Amino acid sequence: MELGLLYEFDAPQPWAGEHPWGQRVAERTAYRDNIEQIVLADKMGFEAVWLVEHHFRENRSHMPCNEVVLGALSQITERIKLGFGVALMPHEFIHPARVAEKVATVDVLSKGRAIWGMGRSTPMEQIAFGVDIASSKEKLKAAAKSVVGMWEEEFYEEHSEYLDFPKRMVTPKPYQYPHPPAWMAASSESSATMAGENGCGLLCFSIMQPLDRLKEIIDTYREAQKSAVPLTSVHTNKVGVYTLVHCAETRDDFGTNRL
Repeated sequence: MELGLLYEFDAPQPWAGEHPWGQRVAERTAYRDNIEQIVLADKMGFEAVWLVEHHFRENRSHMPCNEVVLGALSQITERIKLGFGVALMPHEFIHPARVAEKVATVDVLSKGRAIWGMGRSTPMEQIAFGVDIASSKEKLKAAAKSVVGMWEEEFYEEHSEYLDFPKRMVTPKPYQYPHPPAWMAASSESSATMAGENGCGLLCFSIMQPLDRLKEIIDTYREAQKSAVPLTSVHTNKVGVYTLVHCAETRDDFGTNRL
């Protein structure tokens, strides 16, 4: 088992002051404190740190540009892997070329420590960006194939249902060859099936659902992997489970600290 960390850069209310300064101070503190923790995690031997991409999720997540923070972390950490947890993929969020560029840039800066997690986000965010929710899963898969092509081919061209892209060299190419390992976020059996069928790692959650439900999702993923047709030669068959923990010296301290 490998231990990693996932950060959303939460800035929970109440903020210490009215608009416009309360929010600004809370966010500055969140960024400073979380980056300090990640640097310590690198020194302590944690395997990876994952940074989310969320938009308009006040209190819970103030992290819309994970590639910027991962790029900064690449220069102040030495060994910890740097995960996009996740990069939003449907075309209304971002052009596939931009995903290819930002993930590869972090990989180059970190000398091959990037991990490419991908997802569709929440309905709240999809609506704000004009994402067609009904087609978002198919668009994620299509965009992922485009990104892989942009990394693996010297020049890439595509004319498809979701993308009309002339022949271009997408730069930079990733430090890892042919590219960083690919993971997919999943909270349902259908998404777990897609991750397994495409040879991607599975990012799932132990919060807000019983463990029996989590087992069903992982079992579905393992079954889908048996007939996988990987997106790429980089075949990942690992499962990552996000959970919440509370750190304390003793069990008695845990009861006191969380009050």
